[in-house]
Parts: sequence; structure tokens; C-alpha cells
Amino acid sequence: MSTSDNSQISVKHFKWEHWAALCQLRHAQLAEHGIILDSYDIPPIPPQLLEHINRDIPEWDTDWIGVVYLSGSGGFWLAWQNDLPVGRVGAQAIGGVVELRRMYVRQKYRRRGVGTQLVASLVDHCRAKGVKGDRGMDGVRRAWAASLPQVRISPGAGSGS
Repeated sequence: MSTSDNSQISVKHFKWEHWAALCQLRHAQLAEHGIILDSYDIPPIPPQLLEHINRDIPEWDTDWIGVVYLSGSGGFWLAWQNDLPVGRVGAQAIGGVVELRRMYVRQKYRRRGVGTQLVASLVDHCRAKGVKGDRGMDGVRRAWAASLPQVRISPGAGSGS
């Protein structure tokens, strides 16, 4: 994948019709770590009610995405190259702040700006929802960029400029 292929990457806010794609990303992430599942069946969407949450399973928050990520000022996004899901980011609203909880980009698509696009979507969403932080959303953006020396995010990144 060349740098010019990034124009084919789009980031979309999670919708329930993306459930199978989210499961596909979860399987890809496990496979990258040598965990190959015997079955690749897409599980049904769990009931999205607080009383049904099972915190004893791995990545329980992703199964209850409606309760954890899609309520309040948080959110969940998938990055796509054409019809292939290549990344995800999830942020949960907790006590007036938003916490980035899940982020993954397929190995083949790393170091190509996909993570930057995902976080930019998250930051723009939070800004639109009125989320404020101690350093503001630009501070969050700069702190995240500083953790990745090869990536620099300009103040207008992700806002269509």
C-alpha cells in the first residue's frame, strides 16, 4: 500500500450494520497475535442493556458497544479501505470526560495515517459534543501525536482542511 492509497481510507461512525465488519477486525487482531479461532461465525448482537453486560469476557466493552460507546459524548468509528474494515477506535464518556478505550489498525495499514484519521474523527466528534479537557482537544491531539514521532497532526487535521 503506497501513501497515495490513503485517499481510499474513509472513517465512518459505527452503525449496527457494521457489526460483522467489527467482528472481522476483532478476528484479524487476534490472528496477528497468533490466536486463530476454529469458527469464524459472526455472533449475534448482544442485548444492549446494562443488566446484560458480562465484564468477565475479553473485550466485553466491544460486545456492549451501544451502552459503552454509543451513549453520551463517546463514540466508535471504523476505518475502511473500500469494503474492507482496516481499523477502529472507541471512546467512552466517563464523568464528563471521554476516554479512548479501543484502538486497532490492521498491520498492513499501520504507519499510513489510518490511526491519525481515526483519532481525528474522535477529536472532532468530542469537540462537536462540547467535550472539554484540561488541555483542550488540541492538547489531546498534540499529546497523542507526540507519542508517535513519525506522525504530526496539524491543528486543522480531520476537520476537512
